[in-house]
Amino acid sequence: MLKLKKDENEIIRSEIASLPIENKRLSKFELKGIMISHSKITGRDIVVKCKDFKVAKRTIMLAHFLNIKTQLYQNSRQNIQIPKKLKTSQENQKTTTVKLEKLLLPDPPETFPSQKSIQSFLRGLFLNSGYLSTKNGYHLEIITNNEIFGFLSTLLEDVGFNFKIRKTNSYSLFLKNFREIVSFLAYIQVHNFCAYIEAEAIKKEVNNEINREVNYETGNIKRQIKASLEILRSINILESSENYCRLPIKWQKMIALKKNHPLLSMKEIGEHLGMSKNQVSSVFRQIRKLTFNL
Repeated sequence: MLKLKKDENEIIRSEIASLPIENKRLSKFELKGIMISHSKITGRDIVVKCKDFKVAKRTIMLAHFLNIKTQLYQNSRQNIQIPKKLKTSQENQKTTTVKLEKLLLPDPPETFPSQKSIQSFLRGLFLNSGYLSTKNGYHLEIITNNEIFGFLSTLLEDVGFNFKIRKTNSYSLFLKNFREIVSFLAYIQVHNFCAYIEAEAIKKEVNNEINREVNYETGNIKRQIKASLEILRSINILESSENYCRLPIKWQKMIALKKNHPLLSMKEIGEHLGMSKNQVSSVFRQIRKLTFNL
């Protein structure tokens, strides 16, 4: 529905990656959100698979804020032939992983001490496990697995979001309602993008309203022209018959006015002759009946 110059998910990830880090407690919850579906423990370390470089950057920033040592790995996919049209960025050619010291486990938090901690966790979760599509309507989705699916579904419901459920090869939680999507993005503090899509939605609605008005007026004009042509046809037939001279003077004035000003509406003709719109319509219906069999 929206045509963005850049991919909407790239814009969202850029905004999240640039958000200031408030404190260690919230950093821990956001980092857990990033890790929860995309990490594995290897000895003394935890390896986090990141969706792209922006996610990796945010992961490293949060880890450093928590005094957790990190290492960044970019693994080239040299054995995969990628068509040129898909090579739009380095993200198409490399996977990015971040290795962390095993000081923070990638398991669901047992408790959330505040709304801000939930916001931080869901922000990290969406950053590395979610996406938004605006191509055919609005669709926001978080992809997870069967181990934490129940936990996430309950958490989202508890904070007031009505995510639908889909199970294919993985578990997905999704929203399709525009207002719910905007509310969720605002909840995880993606405010700039929210303002943008709301402005675009308003612009689209205004354009649609203008188009509806134009179509309505165009339809009215077409119907008016069609009706006028039918009346003028009846007038021409009536004028060539002997019945014309027998018509009331007011009818003849109406006929003359209609011939000279074909696009005048019934109301406008009535205003010229001191008649109501219904009276004018009734006269023209009678004229059409008189000429129906001629």
